[in-house]
Formats: sequence, C-alpha cells, structure tokens
Amino acid sequence: QPLDTRGNRGFAPTPPRLLMELLADKDEHLRWWAVQLLGEDKFFLPQVLQRFAAMAREEQSSFVRLSIASVLQRVPVNARLTIAQGLVARAEDANDPNLPLMIWYAIEPAVPEQRTQALQLASQCKIPLVREFIARRLANARAPSQTVQ
Repeated sequence: QPLDTRGNRGFAPTPPRLLMELLADKDEHLRWWAVQLLGEDKFFLPQVLQRFAAMAREEQSSFVRLSIASVLQRVPVNARLTIAQGLVARAEDANDPNLPLMIWYAIEPAVPEQRTQALQLASQCKIPLVREFIARRLANARAPSQTVQ
C-alpha cells in the first residue's frame, strides 16, 4: 500500500472529479496543484491522461507545463509520447532552464520502445535539445532483434 503523503501537506485526499475541474481553473497555481495531486495516483484514469495531453498542447503557463513534464515521469511509459507531443511543440520553452530536460527524462524510456512514434515526435519537436536527445537515443538503441542474449 503506497504511503498517501497528501495529508502531510495539509490536504485531505481530494476527489479526482474536483481535481479535473481545477485543471481548468484560471489560477495557474491551482492548475499546478491539480496536476501534481492527480500525478500522485498509481493508476492514471484515461480521462486524466487525455486532459494532460490537451493541457500540454494548450497550457499558457510554463509553470504548469513544467508540472506536466514532472508528472509525465510517473505516467505509464506507453502514454508518455502522446502527452509529450504537446510539450515539444512549444518553441518558447527551448531556452527554459528546466523544461527541456524534464521532458527528456520523462520520454527517454519510451523512445526505444516506441521507435516510430519517437521519430515522428522528433520530426515535430521545436525544442532542439529534446530533438537531439531523441535522435541520439534512437541511433544508440538496439532493435528488438539485436538484443544480446
């Protein structure tokens, strides 16, 4: 049973329905908290993953986008590239001191597993550092038939 740390921060467990509503709040700090709290769940509901993907594309606050990138590291690996697609499409984040690396740390495990989608992500990526890391990881990854036994 994972330890529920939300109470340690002064929060009672918040119903996911309320957190989903807060993802659309006008206050970026409430959206940030909603992302963080939804990201603590061990099992991500499909509607949460869909909402994170939409927010990655549409979110105006780099503060909230950083939260999405952070939580992305806890999302199931097979859903990460879909969400990251919105994050890497934002050229304004290329010079951010944290976002490019946070995005990379989240998607790195998915790149060799989902080569075609990773290549497509790299071709659409507007953050040069992330694009370079994807290309390097794809070049260095062994094809499934080349695994050492």
